[in-house]
Amino acid sequence: MSIIQHTSTIILAAGKGTRLNDGLPSPIPKVMNKICGQPMLEYTLKTLENINITDIVIVVGYKAELIKEYFSNRYKYALQKEQKGTGHAVACAAKSVDPTNEHILVIQGDDSAFYSPVTLVNLINAHVKEKAKVSFLTFIHPQPAELGRIIRNKKGQVVAIKEKEVLTPKERQIQEINTGTYCFEAKWLWQNIKKLKGKLFCLT
Repeated sequence: MSIIQHTSTIILAAGKGTRLNDGLPSPIPKVMNKICGQPMLEYTLKTLENINITDIVIVVGYKAELIKEYFSNRYKYALQKEQKGTGHAVACAAKSVDPTNEHILVIQGDDSAFYSPVTLVNLINAHVKEKAKVSFLTFIHPQPAELGRIIRNKKGQVVAIKEKEVLTPKERQIQEINTGTYCFEAKWLWQNIKKLKGKLFCLT
């Protein structure tokens, strides 16, 4: 497993955890729910440390003080006052990441607790090798239900990521989903994220 260099990570951790609490905001931030005695966010942070990523920005929002109190000054924080989607959360962290780093890894603060270090290393290395502007992880899910789908053309190229609200009946049969884990060329990201508006402010 190679050492990851020149990469910053933005962890999205502003969620209210409504899906864990019957549609109501959770008593604690979603990422602070525990798995085997530790907040799920702790597992994500340990994985990043294992692959030598040191520039980490945690985007907080709902009950942000609980996350900051637990992790103290071990990491940097960016505040997302209103939840306006993934794109907006990433934009909130723009001024906090190391401006000298060439790549930005964006991960969800909950699902990423289950990622292995190899998964993230392979994503970043493939992104760098291909000199891509943006790369992202997908997953074949046998029961994708309400998850966003990856839309490909006949050549197998990704042409869209669609959320459940806009899926056609045929597209609902697609099992390839978006995991919400991205790797960006930093310069490209900061030049283009400002173009997102309205509903497009949500990348996932």
